[in-house]
Amino acid sequence: ILDFSSPDRLFSSLIAPVSTSDFFQQHWERGPLVLHRSDARYASCYSRLFRLQDLEDICTRRNVAYGEDINLCRYVKETRHSLNKSGRATYPKLQKDFEQNKFTFQFHQPQRFKSLKWCSTPTCPFAAV
Repeated sequence: ILDFSSPDRLFSSLIAPVSTSDFFQQHWERGPLVLHRSDARYASCYSRLFRLQDLEDICTRRNVAYGEDINLCRYVKETRHSLNKSGRATYPKLQKDFEQNKFTFQFHQPQRFKSLKWCSTPTCPFAAV
């Protein structure tokens, strides 16, 4: 189900059935993409990935710092605009900022907080990473 043969194929398999071009045109920095996985094969794969609940738990238990652990940014006409704040990034702050500003969220080395052996593979499709 998940294709680890290349970064592009992994990314495509993660967002299937949405195409990569549709994702970047319709969802990227516009809002969350929700994929419902009723197939048990998908459920077992996706339950091991980084979830929103994982982010909330990490931000609650650990000192996650803007700029050091996470970056908030947006690309406008290929120019990067940082939306980082100073200090600790709490989950309620991140949630509120995302709702208001719609940004790209970069989590630096999430494997420091959660075991994620696959997490470096899908970064290639994103110019921001």
